[in-house]
Amino acid sequence: MTKELSRLMKLTLNVRENNRASLMPLLYSTVCQKWRALTLEASWLWSLIIFRDDYAPYSLTRLYLKRSRLAPLIIEIDVTSVDFDPDDDTFWLTEEDIKERMSILLPHASRWRSFTCWTDNQAPLSHVINRIATVDLPLLKDLVLFQNFRDPEDYSPASPTSRFDMANLDRLDLWGVSLDWTHLSNLHLKLSNLSVYHLPVLQRPISLKAIYCLIKNASPHLRKLSLGGIGSQWDFQALLPTVPPILLPNIEQFSFQADGGGNPRCDLAYLTKLLAMFEFGPKLASLSLTRFFKDPGFDQLIPVLSTKFGRIEHLSIGNMLMTDSQFAHWLNVLPKLTSLSILGQEFQTIAFQTLSLPLEELGDFTTPVLCPLLRYLSPHSPHDGLVYLVIAARLEAQKPLRSIVWNIKHRGEVENSIYYPYLRSIVEMVYEGVA
Repeated sequence: MTKELSRLMKLTLNVRENNRASLMPLLYSTVCQKWRALTLEASWLWSLIIFRDDYAPYSLTRLYLKRSRLAPLIIEIDVTSVDFDPDDDTFWLTEEDIKERMSILLPHASRWRSFTCWTDNQAPLSHVINRIATVDLPLLKDLVLFQNFRDPEDYSPASPTSRFDMANLDRLDLWGVSLDWTHLSNLHLKLSNLSVYHLPVLQRPISLKAIYCLIKNASPHLRKLSLGGIGSQWDFQALLPTVPPILLPNIEQFSFQADGGGNPRCDLAYLTKLLAMFEFGPKLASLSLTRFFKDPGFDQLIPVLSTKFGRIEHLSIGNMLMTDSQFAHWLNVLPKLTSLSILGQEFQTIAFQTLSLPLEELGDFTTPVLCPLLRYLSPHSPHDGLVYLVIAARLEAQKPLRSIVWNIKHRGEVENSIYYPYLRSIVEMVYEGVA
């Protein structure tokens, strides 16, 4: 029974969607004596410390640090106030609150396993960054810094002190955050996962140079690189004309998301310029491109994509302005593609008769494209059928979606003479609104 209870507690703690996950140990300890004993014995159960509104009372922080003993810590600080009510600021953490909490957490910095900070303005984030730079973080693997600007005019890149060195850091996410590391000569990062979302206010040479420096420094170890923002912000060649391309010998996944939060649409020409700044190694297997609306000149991009990504096995696209024939042309230059995900595309008829792809996994967010895809792709599969199928549709398209799924499950076919004997998994998703 003890093993089952321990497993239950771990599963509950891992539900990241539950904002009150950090309060679960307190609840467990009040169920009965057996649960309390198990809860107090499991130091890892107290390792999640969340400062978010009123979810983790400040008075409990010391208790959690004590009961977690030597367990690695997962720390989340959220001082964003997207729904801020000026007449009710009871629960919103202030800059002074951040300083108080950091003063308590820093003596335990040697145990930090993951650190996340979400903020609306520059001051709290700068304080967090500069305090982090004063301590050793031997266990830190994940660092996530998010800044949602309320007053872009007050923005300036944070400049960590010369001690800022996280040799064991594996994942770094920077959302609207520019760390000016260009002045550091002893920066040694072994990142395998890097995500940078470039907000409009960061469109300055100092910010772009800092990002270039970061990617360049981490390039030998990077396996996953995710970039996002307005296309013109990533024009390295215009802002930094003398910098050489970056070699990514071990990269496995590359993704770029344009146009976020109602910003101006991205031009495909900027994507071409961005891709020119990277030389991808032979391990690259996954590509994700989303939210390109403005430029219909997709044909000009196909040669670049085929050269840079001709060996990929997994492709995810969303909201890409292209015709059916352009999409089919692109797929034809991806001979190793086995997994395809199409998000938010509105293809009505698809000229895929000439395709010959060994697809084993298909994800689709628009029902009209599903049957033509299955008709033309599946007969060319090495197993004469898809192995995994992920289907999604808008709420109003739920009925035809159900019909398609029923035919596959009960008759092994989508339309007459098209069978899927090896199809092992179907995942159905129905959502409201636009993808």
